[in-house]
Amino acid sequence: MGLRYDRLIPLVIGILGDASMVFLIALFPSPLIYIAAGMLEAFFFFFVFPYFIGFLAALDPNGRWTAAGSDVMLLGLGLGPAIGGVIVRSLGYELLGVSVLVGGFISATIIVYTVRNYERVYAP
Repeated sequence: MGLRYDRLIPLVIGILGDASMVFLIALFPSPLIYIAAGMLEAFFFFFVFPYFIGFLAALDPNGRWTAAGSDVMLLGLGLGPAIGGVIVRSLGYELLGVSVLVGGFISATIIVYTVRNYERVYAP
């Protein structure tokens, strides 16, 4: 299929968009914000997923990273609500929102570093 556009920008936009929507869901009790942010969070997740899997496939042509990466994403979907529940119960919704946003920025930073190093070393 190939890359029509850069892979770094969609990955960063998807990760930060996803984290931002969870932040909005956690901090604002409005049903309208909950519905809109929930729909946009799903959009960002499914938007970034093919870019993430495609980058992992570029890192490892044998497919081991791709399989592991999709498993880790699904593990996050499974364990995320349990971890979020513990955070909400002990620290509140505000800290849940902030921790997701901070985690999103950390993830985006790691992706930027990894993609730039990959492109520097393996760029055609």
